Amino acid sequence: MSIDRPITVTLVEDNLILLEELIYQLMLNGFSARGAKNAYELDQLMQVWQSDIYVLDINLPGEDGFSIAKRLINRQQRGIIMLTARTDINDKLQSLDDGVDFYLTKPVDWRELSACIKNLYYRISQEAKPPHWLLILNARQLLAPDNRVLSLTVDEIKVLQVLIENPAQIIDRKALEAIFLTGSNSGEGIYGRLNTKMSRLRDKLSRFDSSLTIQPHRSIGYAFVGPNIQIKASY
Repeated sequence: MSIDRPITVTLVEDNLILLEELIYQLMLNGFSARGAKNAYELDQLMQVWQSDIYVLDINLPGEDGFSIAKRLINRQQRGIIMLTARTDINDKLQSLDDGVDFYLTKPVDWRELSACIKNLYYRISQEAKPPHWLLILNARQLLAPDNRVLSLTVDEIKVLQVLIENPAQIIDRKALEAIFLTGSNSGEGIYGRLNTKMSRLRDKLSRFDSSLTIQPHRSIGYAFVGPNIQIKASY
């Protein structure tokens, strides 16, 4: 496993000797680490330092590690490891129930801590990144891999669903007319109206992302030749 930047780690530990030793070992092994002695220092640090993983002691002066972990989780800060001298199973269960990811007890080998940080970071990274494009039907949204969202009309999402379900295949004009031009009277105007609606949809998609291509086939129909898009009924 490799990334293009160091994993950032914040340690909250009131034993300064242990705090400095852990920071030293982590930085020596490629992490970017900073420390705080208590909750107040952590809050100050978080204003200027973005962390991937938080390593918390439980027994801290003032606000304890349980409370800090809950605050971080409520802020949707993922990646929390408890590192404590408390070995009671109830403390471990409370932490895990609250949403803490790992519970390690002191003394800890820095290699074990390092392994937990790496595994947790990569797990979170995978969870945070959609594997591919998503078309969410009930929300009428197209979700890009980088979490950008394109809102669609009722007709647009219906047409796009048909095209995506048949990648690179030409969907004939009559099938698309049945979706886009429901209620329209038959006649010469239908041809032009479909062209206009499809042109608007194609332009909307291309402005959102240049890879989203609906290819016209003159007098026959249209085909979607863009990226693989998964269709889901809802979030």
